[in-house]
Amino acid sequence: MLFKNETGKDHKTRDAAGTGWLTILKGEEADLPEEKGHALGFTPIEEVEADAKPDPKEKGKGADAKKDKEYASKLKSIKGIGKKTVEDILKVFKTEGELKKAIKSKEELPFRDDVDENLRKNFK
Repeated sequence: MLFKNETGKDHKTRDAAGTGWLTILKGEEADLPEEKGHALGFTPIEEVEADAKPDPKEKGKGADAKKDKEYASKLKSIKGIGKKTVEDILKVFKTEGELKKAIKSKEELPFRDDVDENLRKNFK
């Protein structure tokens, strides 16, 4: 079961097989047996099953996914921006709105100068 160490300190514990040691830093996630995770005071992380159906209460998630794909394809279509650069941009600016907001505020973008220039031209 996945747990997150939110105790405020690092923990050293035996691994599941009992053959070695694990150091779990504060804020780090760890896959531990349920009893051990609770005994250490870690917070359990809810695991989402791969075949889980979307929650009907969460409206519009499909539209967001479509917007994300459009945003990624828009980035890929810019000359001089390749697949890896698109991945880097998506890590920093998860939505097109975030990128536009950063550009409008004249914030310095953490990319090469040519990429910065191309993004500013295409996302005014």
